[in-house]
Order: sequence, then structure tokens, then C-alpha cells
Amino acid sequence: MAQWSLLTPHSPETSNIHASPDGLGTSSDHDDASYDPHITVDALFDRYAASRPNATAIIGPSGRVTYRELFERSEALASRLISLGATAGDFIAIMAGRGTETIVAMIAILKIGAAFVPLDPIYPREQLLRILDDCHPKAVLAAKPFVELCRSIAPTDAQLLPLGDIGSRDGVLPAPAARVSAESSSPAYVMYTSGSTGRPKGVVVPHRAIVRLVRAQTYVGFAADEVFLHLAPLAFDASTFEIWGALLNGGSIAIVEEPNPSLDTIAEAIQRYGATTVWLTAGLFHLMVDHHLSAFKGVRQLLAGGDVLSPRHVRKIREAFPHCRFVNGYGPTENTTFTCCFPVTAETWTDGPLPIGSPIAHGDIAVIDEHFRPVAKGDVGQLAAFGDGLAIGYLGQPEQTREKFVELVGPDGEARRCYLTGDLVRQRNDGLIEFLGRADRQVKIAGRRIELDEIEHVIRRDAGVADAAVVAMTDASGNKRIAAIVVATDNDRHLPAPEFATGLAVRLADRLPQFQIPSRIEVVPAFPLNPSGKVDRKHLTALLEDQPSKLPDMPASIARLERQGVARVIEEVWRSVLRCGPIEPQQTFFDLGGRSLQLIEAHAVLQQAIGRNFDVVLMFRHPRLHELASALTELIGSARQSPADRVATPTRWHEPRDRAARLQRARRSR
Repeated sequence: MAQWSLLTPHSPETSNIHASPDGLGTSSDHDDASYDPHITVDALFDRYAASRPNATAIIGPSGRVTYRELFERSEALASRLISLGATAGDFIAIMAGRGTETIVAMIAILKIGAAFVPLDPIYPREQLLRILDDCHPKAVLAAKPFVELCRSIAPTDAQLLPLGDIGSRDGVLPAPAARVSAESSSPAYVMYTSGSTGRPKGVVVPHRAIVRLVRAQTYVGFAADEVFLHLAPLAFDASTFEIWGALLNGGSIAIVEEPNPSLDTIAEAIQRYGATTVWLTAGLFHLMVDHHLSAFKGVRQLLAGGDVLSPRHVRKIREAFPHCRFVNGYGPTENTTFTCCFPVTAETWTDGPLPIGSPIAHGDIAVIDEHFRPVAKGDVGQLAAFGDGLAIGYLGQPEQTREKFVELVGPDGEARRCYLTGDLVRQRNDGLIEFLGRADRQVKIAGRRIELDEIEHVIRRDAGVADAAVVAMTDASGNKRIAAIVVATDNDRHLPAPEFATGLAVRLADRLPQFQIPSRIEVVPAFPLNPSGKVDRKHLTALLEDQPSKLPDMPASIARLERQGVARVIEEVWRSVLRCGPIEPQQTFFDLGGRSLQLIEAHAVLQQAIGRNFDVVLMFRHPRLHELASALTELIGSARQSPADRVATPTRWHEPRDRAARLQRARRSR
């Protein structure tokens, strides 16, 4: 074990960020908001349910839910879980979207001393099976749309319980003695991240880490009058901040229930529910600033992160709303959502790349070299995270846990446990930390942490692939993309490269989450090797940059598009957003390498291009160009279209010149 020197939380301007009218706030001067490392999440929630029973805990499309109602419903479900044999130390999976019943389930699971495992319904069946096999849940709680899916994939010894069917009729609430209480060091949830071996890694997070994130903090204010927008997927640890930041401080959660909300839906939810604290991924933040800047009027605290932030967009939000506290947040799942934060003020930042700031309260960091020795200020090193936010480790993977969670000896001779993030950083002269990139093969795209080696592993398992290499690239717009270079097996080398790549992409859709599927697949006869005989990834990346993706020439398809005005508009928008070549009508947005975030952007641009509002769900429901064109043609031609649906009056929208001008205006407005 080597010695280390700590960088401690430093943010003097945030010592008393915000205090609510009833005295709750983040300052340690307020006993009600103090940090107790020994309390559990459910005990702290119960405290607010008792002291503020009639306060609003949840706001959403289904109405308002008070703390008393949330307490009673979670008690009823806890009783039901105990009757099924669940107890402290068990894992209970939740297959559901954002909603009141999901939050009820989380609280109920914690009340019986168990830990919840959020499952993302968008994950392919094969990945869900791997996760369930890994965590061996005692029960699976499923929202009604996913009951049949869970019935087909849940382990045979796991109880399946549909959410929403629990009420007082389920029995008498158990006496406190019937439950085995958890401790603050006990697991609260298991969140799965990408794993380099092809096996997802279950990060086991204790109660203490959640409480540490949202109590007596310095980076934002947590108080009873804050309304937290709940927009993050449950399997994404930003949801930890959104849910418990509210419920463990007496505040409210404003839930966006739509699984794939458009920018319009997000903006409308912020305004309708009066959200005061909002967290967005970097990509979504950029889109909202471009298309719905006014939505942030009334927002007191805006956080963004998960990737590098654009200084232009940060400057724009600061100029529009100087009194809104804007924070650049950084942190791996293994240290519970946030490790460092940088509150942007006129004094701390004027322009240029944004630092990730300094460690938040109840934690420390160190910048170390490959021998775990501290580096000098200004030198590049790996960021190591210490403190109460640390996860317990990786479920069922002791070797990986020992590799990433290590003990280092400090100047005082004390050994302290830390997490090695694998992120390269540098401490500036002013003490703030700059993020420089990854030391390994892990990247973040649209806020999601992705192990390139995991994708390689899955591709190599394909029957038609002899070998594969996966790299991350940055396109002309500055967006990160995943590219796969593959060598086909002898049996498949006769196939044309586009046909082979398309078939492989289709098969990968059953094995990988959508955000992990390469946006570009190139087929090569063999890989270039470096002098040591390893695949020369830098050379592969250079080859991809020198040879832009070439889609097959399809003159007949293009001619059809020329005759179909709406299809032509869609093609222009898609090509503009995705920076791709000509598109066949039967191709889907995702076939072309699109991601959900880009689909949301395309929706915003397309609405302006055709002069009509329409639900983003239409684009998910009709992902193929020709299907979407038919649906939009019917929408535009409907005589029942209300004036409120119009974005702008389209004048001869089918004429190329007007259409192109309108598209350019839409793109410039972003």
C-alpha cells in the first residue's frame, strides 16, 4: 500500500446554499438537515413521513401523493413481501418505468432490509437474463406492461409480483419485530454497469452512500421546498439523486412517466410541476438549451454531467438565468452518483473547458500515479475516490472488487479504502480538478458508461464473426460514436460487406442495449497489427477517419424519395442530425447509428421543418423512414388538426427550396 495525500471538499460559497421557509436546508447549522452516517434510507424517509405527513411527496400525471400515503402504501407492500418469504439481505428486482408504484416498491424493499435491483425494460432479453442470473432475486416486482416478460425470464424460484395490486386488503401490517432492520452499511441497491468481460457488473451500494449524497451537502441545496424532476432511467444512478434528494429532505419528486419523453414533454413537465432542481445528461442539456431554453425559467438548481459540457451552452444558460445555480457534476456509479462538482459562477468560470471542481461533502479524492503515489499539482494522474459514497463492491466478482477498491496508507499512517476510477485528471493551480479522459477502454456516451471490451466480447460470440475490434470515435459534431471493425468467418466472407454489417447489427440488437450497438460496422479482411503483434487500434481509428462510411448507391430508392415530399423532409432531417449519406425508405433511424438522444433532437427539428407538433412516440412507433413518412402524411393531411398543433404555418412545404430554408432555420435555432 502506498501513501496518498487527500484533496478535501472545498466550496466556501456553498456553505449555506438554500434554506426553506420551514427551516430545512443544507447547512450543518440546521439539525434537521445534518448528516448521520449511521441512519438508513428508510428510517430517514419515515422520519419525514411522520413530521410532514400531509406534504406532497410525489407529483405526476396521476396526481399528487402525500408522505403519509407513500408511507402507508410502502408499508402494505413491505408486509406482502414478508409474506412471500423476503427478508433482510435479499435482492428484489424491479422491472418498471418511472412512476409512483416504482418508488413505493423501492421504499418497501428497503423497509424489510432487502436491496432493490432496477431492471431497464429497454435492455434486450439476453442481458436481462444475465442480470437476473447474477443477482438471484428473491422476487421480481413488475409493472403491468412487463409482467409477461418477467414471467418468461425470472428464475423459477423467484416470486413474481405485479406492481399496483397491493392494497390494505393484502393483510395486517407486520409488527416492527417481524422485520430485520438493515444497517447503514447494508446494501440498498444493486446497479448494473458495463463489464469488460462481457458480464455486467453489479455495483452494490449501501444505505450510507445514498444518505451521504443528499444530506448536509455543498454542491446544491436540499430542502423541503425543492421539487426534483425525476427524468433519469431507474437503472441509471442519476435517479438516486432525483428520488432520494427529495424524499430524504422532505421535498417533492416531479415524475416524467413517459418512457421516451420528447424535448417538448420535458419542458412542459418542468413548467407544469414547478420543478426547481433538474439534472440532465450533457447531451440532453445541450438540446434543451438549444430548443427549450425558456423551460428553465423558475429552475433554481440545474445540474448536468455524464460527459464533457459545451462551454457555449453553459454560457447561454448562465446569461439567460444568472440566478439559477448551474453545476457540472462528475462521478462513477461506484461512488454513488457524484464525486466532484463544480458550481459555475461569474467568479469561478468565464470561458473554456469546465473543470469537474472539488469533492462533495463526506468524501475526499486523491490524484495518484500508476504506483499509487500522489502526483504534483498540474501533473496528470488517476483520480481515486474516498469516503462514505463508496460502494461495497461488485456483486459476485471478488477479483474485480479487489482490483478497483483498494486500501491506501495516508501521511498519518492510516489505511483508507478508495475506488480507483480509471479517470485521468489534473489538479489546477486553483485547486480545482480537470477531467482529461479515461485510462482504460471505457467511454461515456449520452451519459452511459460503456466498456468497449464488453461490446467486442459480444460481437466475437457471433457465429459470422472471426474477430472484432471496437473503438470510440468523435464525429464532426463532437459526438462520440462506437465503431466496430470485424473480420468475417470463412463461411460468410462471400457476403457483400453492407449485407453482412446489416445482418450483424440486427443480431446485436438482441444481445446488447441500444446505446451499446455500434453506429458503424466496417468489414475488413484482416486487422493491422503493431510491432508487439497486438491489434493496432490507433491505426484502425485512423483508417475509419480517412474512409467515411459509404452507404450503397440506391438510385431507385432516392428517386422514390424525391416523389414523396414528406419522406424527403424526413430524410433531410435524419441526414442532418446523423451526418450520414442517402437513406433507404425501409431503414430505421437506429439502423443508421442513431441514438435515443439524437431521435429526440430529430423530433424537435422535424416539427419545425414540417410546421406541425406531433408526439415523439410516433418516431419510436414508426422507426422506418417510409412508415414515419406515411404517419406524418396522414397527420398533416388531417382536416381535424387543431390550430394548437401548429408550430408554424408551412408554406408549400413540399417544395425543396422552402423546405431546405426551413430546415436550415430549424438547425440554426438549436
